[in-house]
Amino acid sequence: MRPQFKLQLLLRWGLTSCGRRIPLCLREQRVLALLAVRGALPRPRLAGTLWPDSTDSRALDSLRVSLHHIHRQAAGLVLCSDGWLEISEHTQIDYRQLAESLTHWGSVGQLHPGEVEQLLQAGELLPDWDDLWLLPEQQQWRALRAETLQHCAGCLLGTDRADCAVRLARQALVLDPLSERAASTLALAEARQGHRAAAAAELLAFIDRLQMDLGMSPGPEITHTLAQLRSG
Repeated sequence: MRPQFKLQLLLRWGLTSCGRRIPLCLREQRVLALLAVRGALPRPRLAGTLWPDSTDSRALDSLRVSLHHIHRQAAGLVLCSDGWLEISEHTQIDYRQLAESLTHWGSVGQLHPGEVEQLLQAGELLPDWDDLWLLPEQQQWRALRAETLQHCAGCLLGTDRADCAVRLARQALVLDPLSERAASTLALAEARQGHRAAAAAELLAFIDRLQMDLGMSPGPEITHTLAQLRSG
């Protein structure tokens, strides 16, 4: 069955049905975003999370009004059963779909060219929102992307796709600038491309940043990588 609704949470919020944009106010957007990210929730917890500074009764009233507006604009999008609310299974949610792909890629490591581009272009989770409940989800999403990028880049080192490994490792460093694993992988991938001296210099610059920003000495992985580059 084709999805009845499409909910976008990556890069920006958006809701469509059969190609038609469905306008909703920020209050209703937040209800849908929370349900999309965390799954089914009981009414009191949903209301308390979104309106933490309100009394329980006022938070539930706000939720009730929001659900009414959502039902008017997108009937069938939010389902209620025994006091629990959830988004209809006939809704395509980009965040959930890509999270499943990231988990799969992180376990197998091998990517087709189209999957490489999809991984590189994966956007942030509602980056313009600063809701406190969303912050841990945004951090976990960023960490999942960084971990998947690092793992897949490492898996490509033993193949003839060093160029892809370089791109993935560089993006991992964008998400986690102090990742020794990503820095080591990037240096090894660049060395496979024939840029051994440049890779060693870049790794030394990374070590300097580690010491300046965190006061840390490089770990065994990055030390071993540097020794490999210098001995070659």
